[in-house]
Amino acid sequence: MSTTADYRYGFYLRPDLEMCRAVADAHALLRSEYGLVTGGLFMPHVTIKGFFASDAEPAEMIARLDRSLAGLRPFTAWNGGVRAFSTTSLVISVRDLPDGTPNEGFFDAQDRAFDALLPLVRPGCEWTRRDPRGRSGASPLHAHITLAMADLPAELQAEVRDFILAGGPIGPASFAADTYHLFRFAADWAGDPWHTLSWKLLHSWRMG
Repeated sequence: MSTTADYRYGFYLRPDLEMCRAVADAHALLRSEYGLVTGGLFMPHVTIKGFFASDAEPAEMIARLDRSLAGLRPFTAWNGGVRAFSTTSLVISVRDLPDGTPNEGFFDAQDRAFDALLPLVRPGCEWTRRDPRGRSGASPLHAHITLAMADLPAELQAEVRDFILAGGPIGPASFAADTYHLFRFAADWAGDPWHTLSWKLLHSWRMG
């Protein structure tokens, strides 16, 4: 039987139905045509607090998030189009407002999530050390929805991007950012987790 120590957790913003459907369709196309599976192992989401190890029970995470998220207001997330992250990923950027400035709603949500969850993160958690966070610094938050990652060959990145955009933009121009999910993940963390990853939705918050 799995124990708390075997799991990782993540706290994500869930896009609306239209965006989720468009991203799920893109994942299916990339799997059927290029054999890319890693992006589609995950539900369509915007990462607020990425993978973290914790010895706390989910009930404590949920209680702390309940308090921290109180008063968080819904906001509009805008589709900034498909772009490359490194040479082995493609994402839909949702970081910015239409005028090109960063959307403060994501930073507010992330600040609240980190306030709630960081005290529960296991010391030395390798995932949390690499977490993009905040508006600036070495690794600022760039809110996005992943289409392909990890198993996208660098030499095919441009081709895959052109292929997936041949039918036009992916998803709606904007969506309401009002629903957040806490997930629990199981995998062979000592090996390549993408081959063994599974997940369970633990709790949902609807703002407004």
